[in-house]
Amino acid sequence: MKYIIISEESSYSSMFKVLFNDLCIKKGNVFLDKYFYQKSKLYIFLMRVLYKKEVNKYLKSKFEFVLRPDISLINTINKYDGEKICVIFNNSSINKYYNEYTLKNIRNKYPNVKFVLYFVDSVFQCKHTNAVKLAKTGIFDLVYTYSKPDAEKYGYLYYPTPYSKINNLPQNTIKGIYFCGTEKGRTELLKDIAAQCKKLGIIYNFDVEGNPDNTNRYFKIREGNIKKYTDVVKDTVSYNCILDLTQESLDGSKPGLSLRVYEAFVYDRVLITNNPLIKKFKYYNPKTMHYIKNASDIKKNG
Repeated sequence: MKYIIISEESSYSSMFKVLFNDLCIKKGNVFLDKYFYQKSKLYIFLMRVLYKKEVNKYLKSKFEFVLRPDISLINTINKYDGEKICVIFNNSSINKYYNEYTLKNIRNKYPNVKFVLYFVDSVFQCKHTNAVKLAKTGIFDLVYTYSKPDAEKYGYLYYPTPYSKINNLPQNTIKGIYFCGTEKGRTELLKDIAAQCKKLGIIYNFDVEGNPDNTNRYFKIREGNIKKYTDVVKDTVSYNCILDLTQESLDGSKPGLSLRVYEAFVYDRVLITNNPLIKKFKYYNPKTMHYIKNASDIKKNG
């Protein structure tokens, strides 16, 4: 069985490559983060315009019958010459260009191909995206999720987040707490935690992406420019403690374990998290993994 891992064409591509790197490096497997095989800039521009949500909600991909987009996935499948292939999509990689029509055509033309969908985000974060809709069509042979609560709620298969270690990272470590992420309803809790850190004399660095107008006396908030995941990890491991804060959902849905948990485990860092599921983590260690309900639960050790 050969594997093709499909990533979204964005800054998040570096993250997905790390997640699946142990699989990607095996001979014959392919990591795809380009949707179209055609190299013409004009062609790529035209495709991006036609597939824009604002445009395609009216066209409904009917232009595919005429233009027949030159999809990298199909070109890659053709190179395998009939071998058994498993194509792994994540929920972000099928938000724009892949649709039921395209995927069904591939399945019909290549009976040697199996499709797997893996949710790397909680469903409440992507409830109205293409992935959730496609998961209901039966086009995928298997649908997995990183979240146990989502697996139980939606009938998906549960599989913990795959994670591959990045080697040759800086060795110098600051004794302090590091957080990296978007605001998404966490600003007030971050301010409370920062205040607690100041009170206890704990060094902290909160790298928050969101609305700069919400910058406060405890930390700055930067706008846009999503960092490459490899850079995030470099910054993360330069501190001995990682802060993990779950995102709030309007319907009360509970998220699974984030990448911060795996980073703490793989890179041997202390973890502070407000996700109660940490206690069910296979490698949970109460000495290095600390569950908090609020900022006052943070204590200074040593």
